[in-house]
Amino acid sequence: LNNLPQPPVTMEEAVAFGLVYHENVIEAEAAVAQAVARIAQARAPALPDINFSASYVEPLYYHNASNRGGGANFASIPGLEALGGNLSAFNQAARGPQEQLAIRQMLYDFNRTRSAVKAAEARTRAAEAGVRKAKQLLGFEISRSYLELLQSQRLAQVQLVSAENQLLHVEEARKLHSTGLGLPIDVVRAQTQYADLVLMFTESRNQALIDRVELATFMGIDPRTPFEVVAPDVEVEVERDLNAMVTEALGDRPAIAQSQAEVEAQEYTLDNARAGNAPRITTTLNMQASQVLPQPKTEQMNLMLNFEWPIFDGGLSLAQAREAEAGLVSVKAQLSRLQRQVVSEVTLAYVKLQTAAQTYGLTTVEVAGAEESVRVANGRYRLGLGQFLEVLDAEQALLTARTNRVNALAKLEQADADLQLATGKEW
Repeated sequence: LNNLPQPPVTMEEAVAFGLVYHENVIEAEAAVAQAVARIAQARAPALPDINFSASYVEPLYYHNASNRGGGANFASIPGLEALGGNLSAFNQAARGPQEQLAIRQMLYDFNRTRSAVKAAEARTRAAEAGVRKAKQLLGFEISRSYLELLQSQRLAQVQLVSAENQLLHVEEARKLHSTGLGLPIDVVRAQTQYADLVLMFTESRNQALIDRVELATFMGIDPRTPFEVVAPDVEVEVERDLNAMVTEALGDRPAIAQSQAEVEAQEYTLDNARAGNAPRITTTLNMQASQVLPQPKTEQMNLMLNFEWPIFDGGLSLAQAREAEAGLVSVKAQLSRLQRQVVSEVTLAYVKLQTAAQTYGLTTVEVAGAEESVRVANGRYRLGLGQFLEVLDAEQALLTARTNRVNALAKLEQADADLQLATGKEW
């Protein structure tokens, strides 16, 4: 919160704060760290495996049937000669420290480890695309919440101006009535319309407070933090090439990149599963030291070349391969559906943008006509040529026109944000 920009907060600053502090981005970045760790896990079988063990042996029982011409000699724990044993024979048992160092290296496993590593790397790319996707969705949510707050504030401002103008009409109606030039019903109508405008303003102001809390939540800051928003100083670009935007979306949407990486990872997973019954060739270097007290210490070193071939595993590898094949069909279908969905989203967003732009242009003309009607109605009323009801109707029509323009502008800005989301724009 100490780094929060001083009010007002622009949309770019709001998005930037959300991308840093919101938990969705933090969670997606943690998924990348997990995927990177899985790459190291997949590479582990190709690296040397070193094991060291140490122990100390104290025999409790020793039996050597080869002594005294085939007779049996028994020994037990030293000091228990009453059991009748030969302690010299007992000393031949393994007794004392023992150490063992084994180094095992996998030489070749028919690309099983390579496929596992490639699959882990592909899933890491999918996780990285997931971070971009999370940031894009969060940026869109923040921008949408930002625009909703702007819309509520604009509506409140329109209604406040209308209420202030209506208050002037109330005073004017009272003066005319006090001088005998106005009707009592005019005062009542003016007061009623003023009360309605105050109520509308209160509702819009309260909605703006709710929208501010929602925006702060998306930004990842304390909702009680005071800040203001300002209209984006960017003109909405309406004329665009639809085919170019579709091509851009298919290449830039993080969801597409994530799905493509999942397909690649599943292909390597299938390769790994198909190699489940393949042989493994390893080598082992074994060094061992032991001692039979009181004899001197003995040491030995062995180098072994191992060939392991799991010929039959109860059908486990075959079942895993079939599962991987089905998984590959599934992720390919998901990618195809996502690509078609992206084309649809870009097209619909483009149509909505065009419609919103046309509507906004019409509302601008509507506001200009309503303002002229108010000017004429006020002039006629002050000259005694019109009724006060005409003024109220003209003011109500102006309020409706200005409200329509605010809503149309909000739809235009929201349609532009929808198109940016559909085309995969990085916030």
